[in-house]
This record gives sequence, C-alpha cells and structure tokens, in this order.
Amino acid sequence: MVATCPFCNAPLTNPAPAALGARVVCPRCGEPLPEELVAQVGAAAQRSQPDAPSNFVPAPAPPGKSKTLFAVLGVMVVMAVLGAIYVMQTQQYRRGNDFRTQKKNEPALQSAPAAEAPILGLLPARCNVLADLHVAELLKQPATRRLFDTDTTAGTSSPIPLLANKLQQWTGLKLGDIEHLALGSEISTKLPQLVILVQTHQPYSPGKVNAALAPATPIKHRQKLLVRFPIPPAGEGLLWCHSERILALVLCPVAAQLDDLDAIPPQPRSGVEGFAAPLRAALTERLPSASVAWIAGNFDEPPPLSDLLKLAGVKNAALDMLLQTKTFVVSVQPQSPLTVLGHFRGRTGDDAGKLQAFLAEHRWAEAQSWKVEARPPDPADPESLWLTLQVRGDLAAWLAGANRRP
Repeated sequence: MVATCPFCNAPLTNPAPAALGARVVCPRCGEPLPEELVAQVGAAAQRSQPDAPSNFVPAPAPPGKSKTLFAVLGVMVVMAVLGAIYVMQTQQYRRGNDFRTQKKNEPALQSAPAAEAPILGLLPARCNVLADLHVAELLKQPATRRLFDTDTTAGTSSPIPLLANKLQQWTGLKLGDIEHLALGSEISTKLPQLVILVQTHQPYSPGKVNAALAPATPIKHRQKLLVRFPIPPAGEGLLWCHSERILALVLCPVAAQLDDLDAIPPQPRSGVEGFAAPLRAALTERLPSASVAWIAGNFDEPPPLSDLLKLAGVKNAALDMLLQTKTFVVSVQPQSPLTVLGHFRGRTGDDAGKLQAFLAEHRWAEAQSWKVEARPPDPADPESLWLTLQVRGDLAAWLAGANRRP
C-alpha cells in the first residue's frame, strides 16, 4: 500500500530528501511530513529500489504557499494602481456625462446663492440694473410675505404686489405658481426696456398663457410660443415661452422688436458672467448669499432717467440720488424684523459725502434701526468711496408709501 501525504493526498513514493536538521516535505504541496510517515516511506523505498548512484541530484522542491501568496498580492497591487490612474485621468470626461439625459432646452434651476441663481444667466448681458425676487422663499415667512400685500388704506401700493398683479394678468400665473423672478434693464441714454424672467415650480401650460393675453394672436419664435400684447398708453410687450419652466417678458415704452429676444440665451451663463465688471464685483463681494430679494446697478455715467421722469411728472429724491451713484447693491435678509443692507459707491469723495448726508437725513418712519457707515475720504483708497446702510423695520409699509414721497 502506497503512503500518501496527509495534506494533499499525493503518493509519497519518493519524498524529497531534507537538508541537515530540516524536516522532509511533500513534493507536491510543500508541507512538512510527520516523522513516522517519512520513516515508513523511506523503508518502503529501500526495499523496492536499488541504492541511488553517488551522483544522484534530487529534484528541486516546488515553491511553497508563501511565494504563491506574494504573487497574488503583487497582481492585486498592480491592478489597484492602474485603476486609480484610470479614474484620475478620466474624471473630467465622466463628470461631463453626468447629465447627458437632461433636456437641452431646460436650464439647470437648482437652488444657489443669491448672486449665482441660474436664472440670472438668462438676462441680457447688456443690462446694467438687475433685480431678483426669490418668490418661494418670500412667501414662507409672514414678514416677507407682507411684501406682496396690497396696501388699500394708503391709496397706493408697493411696486412688488403691483408687479405680481401684472404678471398674473399677462401670464395667467398665480403668485403660488412662481418660484423665482429675475429682472434686468439697460438704463443709459436711450429709452429703457425691462426684461422679466418668470421661473415656475412646475411646467406651465402654453395654452393657459395664450388665453391670458387673448385676443392677441400667438406666433412662433425659436419654435416656441410668442405673444405680442399692448401696454397702455403707448408701450408694447412680448411674452415668450422660453422653456418648460421659464417665461420671458420684454416690456418696451415703444414698439417691441423680435430682435429684443435674441439677447436672451437658450442656456444660462454661469453666475453673473457676462455683466459689466464693476457690477459683477459688487454682486460677488457685497451681496449676502442668503438674500431673498435684491437690486443692483452700475452706471458708467449718470443716466438721464431722472430728467425723463420729471418730464412725465414723476419726482422721487431717493431715485435721483440713486442714479447719481456709480454702483449700488441693496438686499433684503429674511430676519425678523426684516433687514435691508445697502452698499453705495460714489463717483467722487464729494458724491460719497453727499450720499451719506442724504441717507442720514431720510430715515424711514417705519425703521426700528438706521445705521450709515462710511470711511474718511481718501483719494488713494477706492474703498473710501463706498458707504453702507443697514436698516431694520417694516419694509412693506415703507414700500407701500414710497410713491407718495417727493
């Protein structure tokens, strides 16, 4: 009967001899054999085989388990290194395919800081006055929701509810249907247009929009519904279905042109990209990210809008002073009471001083706190041309009566 290895069951007819002081191992699996089994196999081999010649050289023992383990681990390490190199080299390509199935005509509308709202990137880049209302956030709290209430007792209304009422008249959308509003205008030496972008919570019905402006006849622009409608007494407007959740309105004091829509891109630019550098810098550096409403502007030269308004019988000292600034950013934070933060840059040190005096003298009656800060004038320090206004109080009441103030 042939003896076998107790570990791998290999026949042990001729086990490999061991070195001095070492144990005999199985020629197949390399495991050391019990001494009694070695003695048994050796005795059987002596009985069945002649003596080995003096020049007999035993076969080398096969590699042990440790060598096999090191080989496997080496292959795994090489594969891991190659995989890491592949992941790093193809990261940009793979990120570019994350949204391959997204609709090409619908811009990304995710939440973002105030100066980076994607809808701002759809406003014409030539606009030098921008405004933004995060309607969904404004409706969440009573203090900000009051901004949309019509003040019937004062005989006039805040511009915000007036805008909301007009939007419902022109689009058929209720306030609760709207998530975001972005407004832009180029105020310069020519008659200004107003561009309003309306972002809805859900895709709207073009048929409902068309019905709101009946009997106006719709046409197609870029394969999307477009309606031209009058704005009494002499203006004209264009309402264009930009995408499933974006409506674009262009309001003109004279006849509107289809070319006016070409300044609205199919896809939004990134953040405030495209606007004038001073306006971009002001929004990036001076607009709090949590603002729920804001307006900002930049004038290379004082625009003649005040003179045009005076000819129309409209006078407002605050508007006159604002148009004399170089750059401004005014924002609303949703604390209770509401906080209004304004940053204003004068054209010269004298202009900044006049603006500071004007703000100090025209405190709102509805304000609980009123703070104006400015640096000492320094021709070598551009920051000294900036001043800051911080107001806490009933903004809705102030806006409701703003039209009555001279």
